[in-house]
Amino acid sequence: KSKSNDNTRMLITKDDGIATWINGSKVYLNPRVSPPNLDVENFEVNLNAGLNPCLVKVFNGFGDWAFAMKGYPSTRAEITGVVTNEIGEFSNEANIRITNDQGNTVQVNTDEYGRY
Repeated sequence: KSKSNDNTRMLITKDDGIATWINGSKVYLNPRVSPPNLDVENFEVNLNAGLNPCLVKVFNGFGDWAFAMKGYPSTRAEITGVVTNEIGEFSNEANIRITNDQGNTVQVNTDEYGRY
């Protein structure tokens, strides 16, 4: 439930593939099969004031399936970057892990262009 119309950054982690719709529009798709918590990605979505119906479909590739999704206000900080090797080629699937002073850790993998 949103208090006002606002752009919101959604953080999602999944075990296997996932597709997400909010307010009837597809807002996220990642069909890649992967172990839990290795794919931590984010996307931006416009939320309406009030309720915003959400549909999540998880594709189960192997073992159990799981997902988690959380929304953050548009005013929160975000760290982004690009990972390359010593000769400037993009490093896809590099694992980025950030830990704050309280010991909370967020980890993501770079995409095919080395972005996180």
